[in-house]
Order: sequence, then C-alpha cells, then structure tokens
Amino acid sequence: MWKNFAKALEKRVKKNSQKGFLPDRFMIIKTVEEYLLKEYGKEGSRNVEVFLSKREDYLILRCQKSIWRSEIKLNEKKIINSVNSRFDGRVIKGCFLK
Repeated sequence: MWKNFAKALEKRVKKNSQKGFLPDRFMIIKTVEEYLLKEYGKEGSRNVEVFLSKREDYLILRCQKSIWRSEIKLNEKKIINSVNSRFDGRVIKGCFLK
C-alpha cells in the first residue's frame, strides 16, 4: 500500500514543481528497503536495517551478521546510485555500515 501512496505522491509533487522535489525521510528509507528486498529477498531485508543521518544525506545500514555487512559494502555504490536515480539527483552522498 505504501508503494502506491509514495508513487502517487511523487507524481503529484513532480507535476506541481518545476524543479522536482526533495524526498522525505520515509520515501528514502522505503526506497532502500525496497531495493534490499528486490536484490536480497526476505532474508536480506530481515538482516539489514535502514536509517538516515540527521541531515538526511547519508544512509546508515545496520547489519545483523558480518556476511551481510561485507555484501552490502561490496554493493554500496550500487545502492546509492539506485536511490539517487530514483529521485533524479544526488540525495544520498554516502553510506555507513554498523
């Protein structure tokens, strides 16, 4: 349900704004969670928690096991590029792993 709402909101804001929009915290976190679910399945999304820094420009990914931490570290750039391409700009600058 949140996917439909997020997409509808994204379309509406893009339509009403000439410069696009800045996504909020919820949309960024849900986009990363959606990416993790697509790439790693339920097991990956269960073992990786997504947070944002206070300034909302860095991802903080907390991994339950070291194997997930190394997997995320290998694909860090891919995750960041996926989020940034979804929102047409440089929303996320980097990623920290816990």
